[in-house]
Amino acid sequence: EQAVTSGAWKAIQGTHRAILCADEPNSIIDEFIENNNCDSRVFTVGPRPDLVISENPGIFSGTPTKDQIITFKGTVKNQGGSNAAASFQNRFQIDLGNDGSTDATLEPHPTIANLVSGATQSVVSSNWTAVVGTHRVILCADEPSETTVEADETNNCSPAGTGVFTISPPPPPLFP
Repeated sequence: EQAVTSGAWKAIQGTHRAILCADEPNSIIDEFIENNNCDSRVFTVGPRPDLVISENPGIFSGTPTKDQIITFKGTVKNQGGSNAAASFQNRFQIDLGNDGSTDATLEPHPTIANLVSGATQSVVSSNWTAVVGTHRVILCADEPSETTVEADETNNCSPAGTGVFTISPPPPPLFP
C-alpha cells in the first residue's frame, strides 16, 4: 500500500466525484482481476465568500490641492454565498499620472473582520500627501495577503477607469 497525491485542482462549488485508478492509463501489471483497479468518492464543495469593491474609492477627507494631506474611502462587499469569517486586509494604492502603474501603497492596510454574505464595509486609507496631477486610487479587497479563499479571486480590485481624481496646484497668493 502506498499513498498517492493528485495534482492541483481549483475547487469549485458543487458536488463532484474523484476517481483513483491503479495501473492506469496503460495497464502494465498482469493481474488476476483487471476490472477492480478504480475507486471513487463523491464530495461537495460549498459556497464561498466573494469579496468585491462595491463603492469605488475616492477622496474621503482633505483638500485636493498640492501638499495637502488627504485620505481615501471605498466599500468592500461580500457578494459570495458564505461568510468571510477570518479577518482580511484591504490595500489602497495610488497610480500617479493615471498611467496604469501603481506608484505608492498606503500603509497600514485597513482590516475587516467577519464580513457576512451580502454585507458591505467601508474602509479608509492612511494619509497621503497630494501631488499635482491626475491620478487614480485603487482599492483591492483581501490584499496583499489573500487570506480569504473565495469563489472568484480575480475580481477583488476596483475596476479600471474608476477612482480617478485630480490634484490642483495651490491657488496663487492674493497679494504678490
